[in-house]
Amino acid sequence: MKIFGLIRKTNHVFSVVSGFLIFVVGLFSTYEAVARGFFSHPTIWSLDLSRYVMIWAIFLAAASAFLDKTHISVDFVRELLGKKWGVGLQRTLSVLGYFFALTYILVLAWYSLDLLIEALSEGKLSYGTIQIPAAYLYLSMVIGSILMGLTVIPIIAGLIRKDDEYL
Repeated sequence: MKIFGLIRKTNHVFSVVSGFLIFVVGLFSTYEAVARGFFSHPTIWSLDLSRYVMIWAIFLAAASAFLDKTHISVDFVRELLGKKWGVGLQRTLSVLGYFFALTYILVLAWYSLDLLIEALSEGKLSYGTIQIPAAYLYLSMVIGSILMGLTVIPIIAGLIRKDDEYL
């Protein structure tokens, strides 16, 4: 499936970007620790910027976690039932689980888009010492949920076609 290959590559790029953003958060935290501990001069910006950058990192990497099967799941129940009643039940439970995740992702996308539009139209700012337009934060949620949805749909399709990669 060519589209799934493109989704994999896109998610890989966003995972690398996410890793870089987490590195940046580490730099901010180290700078804050040195400034506070050695110079008794804490920053007013590092905690807020770290939080904002971490939000972007989480939402950019969330779709890749579906590909790597690293999201939290209760797979021991599915595997136990699959061993007892066969792979068909295991596949059905996997499809149901991914459909549940897709439903949540679509709700997240809908409300994130609504929040983004509201923030853009009203010029809302984030809370905290450093205020940035809230639209930047909501945009991460919109992008992340779109990426997750575009990742989960081919996984469901593969399971229905009896591809056991995500079983």
